[in-house]
Amino acid sequence: MMNRLLKWGVDTRLTLLLTFAVAVAIPYAMNRLVERPGRRALRAFLARYRDHFIGATLPHPAAKPLAGD
Repeated sequence: MMNRLLKWGVDTRLTLLLTFAVAVAIPYAMNRLVERPGRRALRAFLARYRDHFIGATLPHPAAKPLAGD
C-alpha cells in the first residue's frame, strides 16, 4: 500500500498515516464483523448441546453411601 501511494505522489507522512489507519481498521472490522458474531454463535451452540457433550465425555459418578449407613 505504501509503495503504491508513494508511486501516486502522495506525501510520505500522509502515506504513513493512511497505512497505519488501514492496518488498524482491518483487524478491528474483522473482530467486530467475524469474531464476535462467531463467538456468540459458538457459545449458543455449545449451551444448547452442553448436556449432550458433557454426558458423552464424563461418566456419571455412582451414588456413594453415607458414612452412617
